Amino acid sequence: MAESSPSAPRRGGREPRVRRGRQAGVALLLLLLAVVMAGAALFLGAWNGAEARRQGETVTATALRDAKDAVLGWSISHASHPGLMPCPEDTAVLGSANEGQARAACTTPGPLTGRLAWRTLKQGVLLDASGAPLWYVLSPGFRSAPINSNTVGQLGLDGTPNAAVALLIAPGVPLPGQARTLPTAATPPAAADYLDLGNAGGVAFVSQGPAATFNDRVLAITRTELMDRLVPRVLGELAGEATLGGLRRFHNDFGEFPWADGNADGIAEPGLVSGALPYKDMTFDATTGSWLLANAWFPLAAYTRADAHSALITLGGKTLKVLP
Repeated sequence: MAESSPSAPRRGGREPRVRRGRQAGVALLLLLLAVVMAGAALFLGAWNGAEARRQGETVTATALRDAKDAVLGWSISHASHPGLMPCPEDTAVLGSANEGQARAACTTPGPLTGRLAWRTLKQGVLLDASGAPLWYVLSPGFRSAPINSNTVGQLGLDGTPNAAVALLIAPGVPLPGQARTLPTAATPPAAADYLDLGNAGGVAFVSQGPAATFNDRVLAITRTELMDRLVPRVLGELAGEATLGGLRRFHNDFGEFPWADGNADGIAEPGLVSGALPYKDMTFDATTGSWLLANAWFPLAAYTRADAHSALITLGGKTLKVLP
């Protein structure tokens, strides 16, 4: 009887199934990897976009702050009229070596809107993140005397009346309907091509609005911010220097501080300790005396003679102790 040969193992049916399973697993891993990579790309794209926006906002905010400091510094340090605010840019000199200079005069009954006069402020051109120069709005009442701690900023902002002395505005990228060309003296920039909503009209100023129609960034200069810097300068001028003027000059000349003024005539009343500043008994250089008088600072200063060699001046909520 012939022996039968052992049968070969049957492998043909199982191995294809294993290969198909492995291939499916690899495909699933590749699909998952693709999903993860796509998600990572979307995340990085969104992160990069958000980071770019944050950096842009920082650039714009820095430009606005620098402009605010420059405007306030110019006003407070003005040699003959501290508190005076600069006019907007003079469009008549656009394209010339004097571009960036402020208008020589800009006294009008309403708000004044124009680009920031960077050259007058001794700054480089201040640009927002889009590369657009900053704009500037000036309230009535801050281009001529009297300007003092009672002067009110007349610019309304976001529905609040008398909210600001001036506004600094970064216009951002052009929105639909805004056409921006290279400004010249013949074709100066129009506010409507840079500023949005009420800001373009120069009356109802706003700092926010729908994204489709508003991308201005607005920084206000308030009366409080101006006076917080201006009043100390005025107090310093009233205190004066021993050889120049003010209370210290009086002390230098007479060996004591003056008595107070009791009836607002500017003349000291012997023996009166507290009252108004006896400014008519004091000496000032011509320029200082002129702007203090023209801006009605003297009647606003309260004065106390603490003793013959010590005095107090109070003005705009701030008090300065004066010693020889």
